[in-house]
Amino acid sequence: MRITHVIAALSLGMTPFGVSGQPLPPDRLYEAPGLVSFDAQLAGAGEGEIVLINTFRVAAGQEASFLAGWTQAAAALGRHPGLLRATMHRGLAGSPLWVNVAVWRSADELRAALTDPAFMAVARTIGAPFHRQLYAVAGGQ
Repeated sequence: MRITHVIAALSLGMTPFGVSGQPLPPDRLYEAPGLVSFDAQLAGAGEGEIVLINTFRVAAGQEASFLAGWTQAAAALGRHPGLLRATMHRGLAGSPLWVNVAVWRSADELRAALTDPAFMAVARTIGAPFHRQLYAVAGGQ
């Protein structure tokens, strides 16, 4: 099973948002038009650390349940080798956007964790639409 299909399955019952702001069918995870697919990013990640950044849109009044669900999902992923750290960041001034930044030792370890049935079961309960992207550190202090 391709990772995109695994991740898309997690979004059942969610309403992903797109660039236009129009909801997509709830059985699909939003992939930004013109960007490299998550599958291709994962396949082309090469060796070394990768950074997974998920952007979630959390409905007003759902913040506590969202954070509890994310905490359980992060714990499930943390049981796998390779997760170096994961942090959730909340938008300020009433923004509905939340961002998870997770650093993984390798793409292979991330792939194994994302296909774990225990993680998938917990992730299905989060209930917020999201978009994900992989990155490599390109600079900084």
